[in-house]
Amino acid sequence: HARAARLRERAFSQSIRPAPPDRRRRSRQAELDASALLQAQEALAMAVDPRSIQATLLRLAVEQCGAERGVLLVEDPSGLVVVAQADGEDEQACAATPLASFGALCHGAVSLAARTGEPVLEGRAYRAGLWVADPWVAERGVRSILCLPLQERGRRTGILYLEHCALSGAFGEGHLPALHLLASLAAAQTEAAERLRVLESRTEALAQARDEAEARRLEISDRMEDQGRALAAAQALQGVMLDALTEGVVGLGADQRVVLANPAAHALLHVPQGALVGRDFHAAFHPSTDV
Repeated sequence: HARAARLRERAFSQSIRPAPPDRRRRSRQAELDASALLQAQEALAMAVDPRSIQATLLRLAVEQCGAERGVLLVEDPSGLVVVAQADGEDEQACAATPLASFGALCHGAVSLAARTGEPVLEGRAYRAGLWVADPWVAERGVRSILCLPLQERGRRTGILYLEHCALSGAFGEGHLPALHLLASLAAAQTEAAERLRVLESRTEALAQARDEAEARRLEISDRMEDQGRALAAAQALQGVMLDALTEGVVGLGADQRVVLANPAAHALLHVPQGALVGRDFHAAFHPSTDV
């Protein structure tokens, strides 16, 4: 019984013992990463056009991995082009520059990532590895490189390039999940921004069509008013001219009713002025006779 009691006491003490320091550190790091990714989602949500989304993605990637520099390349019909650069926390979108014309990165690492579709991690670029002779690596003394191909629905959309000149082994496999998630968030925001742009474009086109229709309506209304005034003037002139004639003039409509008659016509037919208009002329003055 005493031995069983000691075993229970030992099991209880182990159950309340704090986690090892490295486990607590990994837990805190995971919490920090989750918090950073939540902030990243909010930051990307604030970007409303592809250029700002790309610049924000690059800044977040640099911050998440602690990189010194970053470059974002996107797929273009002509090949990979550079669309954003970041130096620490200072990111900026730039005019699309073909990769072949851009020298501020390790071309070998980017080419390898583009060719294989796999992430490229180099921890001792300046002193060893595949790209010791690369002009940019030699000039800058780049030690650590990370190249991550970005994909959407199985199609490569670009490459994320990060570097660090002061630290060897600055990037590792552990950085990749967060970067993949950032890229997915950026892709979703880009798609949402494109849908918003299309909606705004359609709304603008609809408003323009409505304005054009209203302008056309006003133009037609003005023309009708002008034509109405012209018709009234013509009718007034016609009336003056008819009144001045000594011959009787009678105008008939399609139904043989009188639509106009001058004073001379009324006098010749011996009817009061205005009595002719609206009457069936033939029925009134040429009645049929029964046989």
